[in-house]
Amino acid sequence: MKKVIIINYSAFTLVEVLLVIGVVAVLATAIIIAVNPLHQLAAARDSTRLKSLSTIQKAINQYQVDHKGAYPNGLVTKLQEICNNDVVQSQCLADGKLYLGELTNNQEYLTRLPVDDLATSSLGTGYQAAINSAGRVVLSAMYAELASITVGDPDSLLRDFGTAEGLVGWWMLNDLYGAKDLSGYGKNGNLFGGVATSTGMNNKINGSYDFLANLVVPYAGVSIPSTNIHDVGTAWTMGAWFYNNLSSATGTMQTILTRNGQSQPNYGHWWIIAYSNKKLLLQINNGINVNLIWSAVLISDQWQHLVLRMNNDNAVELFVNNIAKGKKKIPGVYKEVLVRNSISLGAYNGSTGPAYRLGGKLADVRIYNRPLSNQEISGWYNATKTK
Repeated sequence: MKKVIIINYSAFTLVEVLLVIGVVAVLATAIIIAVNPLHQLAAARDSTRLKSLSTIQKAINQYQVDHKGAYPNGLVTKLQEICNNDVVQSQCLADGKLYLGELTNNQEYLTRLPVDDLATSSLGTGYQAAINSAGRVVLSAMYAELASITVGDPDSLLRDFGTAEGLVGWWMLNDLYGAKDLSGYGKNGNLFGGVATSTGMNNKINGSYDFLANLVVPYAGVSIPSTNIHDVGTAWTMGAWFYNNLSSATGTMQTILTRNGQSQPNYGHWWIIAYSNKKLLLQINNGINVNLIWSAVLISDQWQHLVLRMNNDNAVELFVNNIAKGKKKIPGVYKEVLVRNSISLGAYNGSTGPAYRLGGKLADVRIYNRPLSNQEISGWYNATKTK
């Protein structure tokens, strides 16, 4: 006789489902933090900073709407730290800070000004504000940890600038960021000689550094401190936007970017040069100086995006405006850096005269400690090219 067996499966209750979801969420958060706790916590703080800047920006915008476009009193072209809510105006101004009490008076635009948890001044918020050359209010977070955080400018780091993974050096070289290192490692450049801001890509006013601004000064450029952060080994990507002006320069070997000290036995050092007859030269030290040359790639009086990539294969590939221009083999076996030296932009730090100074302009100089993919190089180019 056949028997019918009925098995009852009890479904999960809503409470049980929610409990499981909660446990999974907690575990996922714990795993993420465990993988890189300091990085994740810093990212969370930077996210809060971005929200705080946006809050201040909205309040200023509303103030301008209500006051026929006028700025709150005290805003000038120089970045100033905003005073916190507990500071009276006289004390704030005496300390050289920016008083924005007009925003919090009677809680009209803000209940309270946000304050960064890492702010070191008892008077300040850790947030700065200024009016840029285009008349826009720019705000920045002074204690941003993973990258510069700025709002209010079309060139702020809120927009897409391509990948930041593996970025160990990033100098925009414009009026907003100057020679500040935006990679998060804080290796800011120091200007020397006749460097001045000039028109950049997209005809942006003061959007680049011009290294021919003062030919009377023979030794001009940007010097970046020596650090092991820039020991990129045998897999790296380096690049910049370059405006070639060889016809106006004083020499035929003009430095775009160099890590100084090409003499033996400083293996692993490099020198990117705009060379005569529209050539790009990479001099790399592999126990001896090796010159890798790409011919007919530079165009006068035009912005070009130059990217060099090495991918653990003892060879370097050049991309110009997102177009591959060929790969050059390095003789022998390329070695790691043995002696650490500083980096220079626009000049060779060992030069006592004008022979190696740059004939043109630079902007958006980057160093990555990994080889970018073709897609990432394309992303960098398309995100920053002339629109």
